[in-house]
Amino acid sequence: ISAIHDLGPFEADLTRIPIEKYLIRFVAKRATFITTVSNHVKKQFKSYLPLVKQEKIAVLYNGIDEMYKSQPERAKILKKKLGIKGQVILYVGRIAPFKGVSDIIQAYNIAKNNVDNLTLVVVGKPDYSMSKIYAEWKNKYIDIHFVGFVPDEELAAYYSIADIFVAYSNASEGFGLTPIEALSCGTPVICSALPVFKEIL
Repeated sequence: ISAIHDLGPFEADLTRIPIEKYLIRFVAKRATFITTVSNHVKKQFKSYLPLVKQEKIAVLYNGIDEMYKSQPERAKILKKKLGIKGQVILYVGRIAPFKGVSDIIQAYNIAKNNVDNLTLVVVGKPDYSMSKIYAEWKNKYIDIHFVGFVPDEELAAYYSIADIFVAYSNASEGFGLTPIEALSCGTPVICSALPVFKEIL
């Protein structure tokens, strides 16, 4: 039995480790039974791994831990700690080329001209390909809070400070866990029109 979360390595223009494709092919071929996290990924098997029989693939949606719930008191403390007074746009996730963080920053720079005291908070670490760009962003956009890695047990407070959570990936999403975590905390979500986001959200 094997769990395959997504088929991102097979999608074009993604800088991932080349061996991932071979490992997924090997595992999918050898597995008696495969679980994945969305019907979107199950359908992708037909395109990328057509020899894998659909009958041996089962969809098991991800669950959300009980700790992801609105935390207004912790949110007040966190806002004070970060020096935030107005409304908050939040991104949580890896900083990778396909995650759309550069688009979120561009949208924020437009929105802040029309909304007083608007703040963008970016939670997550850059992957290797984005390290240099991430460092440049931190120097260039001094009004954006780039907070880096945040432990899971602290994420609910971040979701709770947000007025809007944004997920703007353009590829390689098997499920979309962070938008669901945000919704679980009572935070509305804006996302790209990926088929998997349409399915899950």
